[in-house]
Amino acid sequence: MEKKHLSLFYSPTTGKCHHISKIVYICMLRSALKNFYTLFSFTESFIRKIMKKLFLFLGMLTITGFFACSKSNTSPSGTSTLKFETLAAADTVMKVNGITTITAKVSGEGITYKWTATYGTFIGSGSKVQWTVCHSDKFSITCEVKDKNNKSDSRTVYIRTVE
Repeated sequence: MEKKHLSLFYSPTTGKCHHISKIVYICMLRSALKNFYTLFSFTESFIRKIMKKLFLFLGMLTITGFFACSKSNTSPSGTSTLKFETLAAADTVMKVNGITTITAKVSGEGITYKWTATYGTFIGSGSKVQWTVCHSDKFSITCEVKDKNNKSDSRTVYIRTVE
């Protein structure tokens, strides 16, 4: 008669490994699960108390987060935040290879300017730049501004060039 062993079992008391049968293995698992369930079983009223406290805590956390994340119209120093008033080009229609001046009127502290165009070349930097292009078409020129609080805004003007 052939013996079938399922696994080796290490006994910490003897310090040896033993072969165990499938039935012994299942009995050991059942016993371990029963001990685990007994150790972590709670009464229904205890679970309800825990759930009430958890929902109360989450509700307070949500309300606190709502008020803590509200935005203010002033920066931490009490001054006004970024305001992009206008973006204007001296010419909206110009000759090819002509030069026009584009001015951004912006208020705020620590303003930085980033100029982009669908095509063409910028001359200068800051709130007032010059722009030129070598062929005829309709072009968009965009100015993006950021203040010291990293708030940003942008405006776009369109210029048509002719031969």
